[in-house]
Amino acid sequence: MSATTELLTFFLTLIKLVKWLMAIEFKSFLLLFLKKNPPPMSRILKTIFLLSSFLFLDFATQSTLSSANSEASHSDCFNCATPRFSNADFNSESFKTIDGKVERFMHEWNLKGVSVAIAKDGKLLLARGYGFADIDKQTPVEPYSRFRVASISKLVTAAAIMRLVEDNKICLDQKVFGPQGILTDSTYGKPKDARMYDITIRELLNHSGGWSARYGDQMFMSDYISQQLGVPKPLKLNDIIRFVFTKSLHFKPGTHSSYSNFGYALLGKVIEKITNMPYEQYVEVNLLKPLGINSMAIGHSTRDSLFSDEVSYYEVPEAKKIEPFNSNGHLVSKSNGGYDIKTLGAAGGWVANSVDLIKLGLALDGDKSVPDLIPQNLVDTMIIRPKGFLPIGWIRATDEGRLVRTGNFAGTSAILVKEPDGVCWVFLTNTSPWVGSKFPSKISNFMHGVLKSLPELDYADSYSFKNDEELPAEETTN
Repeated sequence: MSATTELLTFFLTLIKLVKWLMAIEFKSFLLLFLKKNPPPMSRILKTIFLLSSFLFLDFATQSTLSSANSEASHSDCFNCATPRFSNADFNSESFKTIDGKVERFMHEWNLKGVSVAIAKDGKLLLARGYGFADIDKQTPVEPYSRFRVASISKLVTAAAIMRLVEDNKICLDQKVFGPQGILTDSTYGKPKDARMYDITIRELLNHSGGWSARYGDQMFMSDYISQQLGVPKPLKLNDIIRFVFTKSLHFKPGTHSSYSNFGYALLGKVIEKITNMPYEQYVEVNLLKPLGINSMAIGHSTRDSLFSDEVSYYEVPEAKKIEPFNSNGHLVSKSNGGYDIKTLGAAGGWVANSVDLIKLGLALDGDKSVPDLIPQNLVDTMIIRPKGFLPIGWIRATDEGRLVRTGNFAGTSAILVKEPDGVCWVFLTNTSPWVGSKFPSKISNFMHGVLKSLPELDYADSYSFKNDEELPAEETTN
């Protein structure tokens, strides 16, 4: 305990003692009145003075405690429900250099709003919002502002599957389809490619189920699938599965990874079938509540249906418009009615604030500064990968211990990183710049400069981060 903390504790204890003595005096004063034995004027004035002092000290105590609790909650927030932090909670002069760097980066890439959070060894060091959550309303971004996080959703889904493995409700080598599989809905029909019956849960998790983006991403082909199947929009996930069953796989399942949103959408259905609960509800009860995460939810597709503390989304002016996910006949922005966020669900449908994403990352990293959500052997299963395969949930897991999870589609770019030295950081923006899926790599390289500007981390000027190569492509929709 620091000297400052000890002095504060002594001061608060002394105030409590004085308040207790004042309370005794005030009670004695009231008893005299009740016994119709009025005290002398000097006693009345003395009591008035003591009562005034009592009220002042009570206010001072609450103010001091509020300040102390605000500081304490920065370090304790990973062990309880996430506080509703605001920019005022991290308004220190020591952050001015970081503020300037973020604002210059936003100007360079024309970002409308940004949220940044940084933690080290389980203690939250910074959570700040920059720019606007909504330009028209001039609403500023706060640390509690919720953003679409796109494929960071896959980390949530992978963690949910691992909880089911831990509870012995599912096996990673269990088949997904077929007579012995988990998903046996007859409406899917008979697959054109019999290898569909060989796909396992593990292969969905590490993107080796047999699908590639060679002919497009099944989760972003609603117009084509609607026409092919002769069904109206909005499509259900079962419609997309039925369409996939009419096509051949692009490679033998389990031979290598090829990024697949569809595979993770299927995992959402697997979770529902095994648990007999809606996917979102299972995640909330078994992952989010135990971690004290309260901002995360499956989002909505249009600006008029966003959560009250959710940001609006912005694309480059020349961004191509498409038909809405749920109707035909007119064109909309991809970020405002073009994508079916709810059907993306387990693959890309979650919204969250930056602090809660830090919590999620720290609960799945194998670092004991914050207790993990799953046992170490399952953490290892997620991050240790054979050559030619992606990690489970994460998009990158290096031998040095660096974990990366990105999310990217129109109007959204998000990245969650756990560095090998115990630093964990999140960067969220409600704007998709023209570089599209390459942007997370640029964010990562920028954030290394931000980390070196944070006094608490005390990086030497000569310290060199290993810059990211271009991260694997995700959503093929920008």
